[in-house]
Amino acid sequence: MLKPKRKRTIKEIKQDPLLETVYKGQQFFEENRQLILRVGGGLIAVVVIVLLIRGSRDSASTEAENIMASAMSHFGAGNHSAAIADLDQLIDEYGSTESGETALFYLAQVQFDGGNREEARLHADSYISKGKSQSHRAGAHLILAELLEMEEDYNAAAEHYLSAADLAYTPVTGRRNRLNAVRCFLESGALERAGELIGTLEEDGDAVDPISSELTRLKARLQILSQP
Repeated sequence: MLKPKRKRTIKEIKQDPLLETVYKGQQFFEENRQLILRVGGGLIAVVVIVLLIRGSRDSASTEAENIMASAMSHFGAGNHSAAIADLDQLIDEYGSTESGETALFYLAQVQFDGGNREEARLHADSYISKGKSQSHRAGAHLILAELLEMEEDYNAAAEHYLSAADLAYTPVTGRRNRLNAVRCFLESGALERAGELIGTLEEDGDAVDPISSELTRLKARLQILSQP
């Protein structure tokens, strides 16, 4: 006949490493029940809040993208007022999203195309200081350069062309922007700056350089302007 199993004593449990760990864990939980429950509840609350924030951000990002699509559709159709209204809403309500940030650049572009110079300047400056996209920052510098040319502030325009050149993704685009800077320096009378840029462009160019003919023309103009 089998004998009933003898219950193990606390002392014997403590001699078993695995059971001793379990026992110590139970003891710790009993002694710190309130603290553990509070901490556990706090962690759960943090997880819930993080999930809610993530869901809210995803929803905001989707809505912002929809408004951006609407704005671009209006812009492509030449409906500047509707595009501006969409972009203003995007910036006001979803400015912290990627689309909300990009809206600053497109608002500058739409305002520029619509002839609203001060609004275009304001949003281009704002994007340059806040925006992360290299290509859009280059575009914002070009908007400011063109605005300044219209105002015949050629030195300032040239500096923005140079900034756009530094941000250009392709060498050809960078060289075209530097060529525009040369043209503006010539207009302003900054012949030394123009000459330095022409020298740099000549050193970096090649036989099939798409700007070579324009560069030759500007170099000839510099020589004429430099004559006493």
